Amino acid sequence: MTYRRPSLDRGALTLVVILLLAGVTIPAGAARDETYPFLRLFNEVLLLVRNNYVEETDTQGLMEGAYDGLLGSLDPASEYLTREQHQRITGDEGAEQGDIGVDLSRRGGYLYVVSALPGSPAAKAGLRTGTRLRRIEGRSTREMTLTEALLALRGPLGSEVAVQRFPDRDGTPEHLTLKRARCVAAQPAARPVDGVPVLRITALPPGTAAIARRALRALNLRGEDLLLVDLRGASSGDYAEAARLAGLFAPPGEAGRLRNRAGEETLLRMEGGDRAGAGRFAVLVDAGTAGPAELIAQVLRQRGGATLIGTQTNGRATVQNYFPLGDGGVLRLSVARCVGPDGSSWDGAGLAPDRELKWESIDVAEGASEDDAAVRKALEILRSPAAPATPSAA
Repeated sequence: MTYRRPSLDRGALTLVVILLLAGVTIPAGAARDETYPFLRLFNEVLLLVRNNYVEETDTQGLMEGAYDGLLGSLDPASEYLTREQHQRITGDEGAEQGDIGVDLSRRGGYLYVVSALPGSPAAKAGLRTGTRLRRIEGRSTREMTLTEALLALRGPLGSEVAVQRFPDRDGTPEHLTLKRARCVAAQPAARPVDGVPVLRITALPPGTAAIARRALRALNLRGEDLLLVDLRGASSGDYAEAARLAGLFAPPGEAGRLRNRAGEETLLRMEGGDRAGAGRFAVLVDAGTAGPAELIAQVLRQRGGATLIGTQTNGRATVQNYFPLGDGGVLRLSVARCVGPDGSSWDGAGLAPDRELKWESIDVAEGASEDDAAVRKALEILRSPAAPATPSAA
């Protein structure tokens, strides 16, 4: 049996043609670039597959698979989006579209739930932080990018989507059918619990800090020197807004920086707010506390003396940019990393709590919710002598 093997000269020429058709600019002296031998090898493999694989292949599909493989070696947030995927994920598909209310990432090859919005179809079905998803609509999540998964979960309001999760000890069924709904993160809310103001943050879009300030002022709890900021499941938002919210409780100054590979930095500043340096407070965190919410937790611990209570946070600290490609697709690439006030980053590792609080160990009183039980346990820890006092504002 004879196999067709292209010559390297022909392979290199075809590579240039493919790159040009894809809209990639070939710099002068590219043949001397250290990446050129790898590109020639890739092109040789591509032509061998096209000419000799047991079934007919689609060049577009092969190239998209190559993009996914390349970007999959970086981090879960970096990926290639086709023109259609980018239009769907960024465009308005109409008011009648819904989803199940989850933020996803990848671990061990499969997608897992970073957080589920309270009251969402996902949360009602028992999907929670850490739940691993085996299949969505019958397709293995090992074979899906984050965008493909999110688009598969999206659809007309009231329509159904099939999700298979890995079995867990909590008794949640493995095969689930969820109805899509309109899922929007709740605005910041403040409430008194046993006389202590508790601020709940589920996301950090622009305007969050101003809403949180008004919510706390509306409580009008005079003379109270304790505060609990609940960041469990807060996994989306904006780093600049996170700095503004942290500034409500920490002295004015630097909250952190966004740093790219060249060392260029964007400063994130805090203005200082009503409660900066006013009493003791704690931050409630879990594995669903990610990205901008982790910046808040780090700032309040390092600059405000807050106690972190809960479990290890998610460990997400990168910022992505979108780069348009010549084929109409888009490259989403992590281009910067957030660091805290001391210059360290939690990317990949997360933040360890000062006082560990495992949710499964909390006793839930009859008639109470797990959420209320966790908050009351955190307040118990905050009131204990071991909780550090907040330093006065400088």
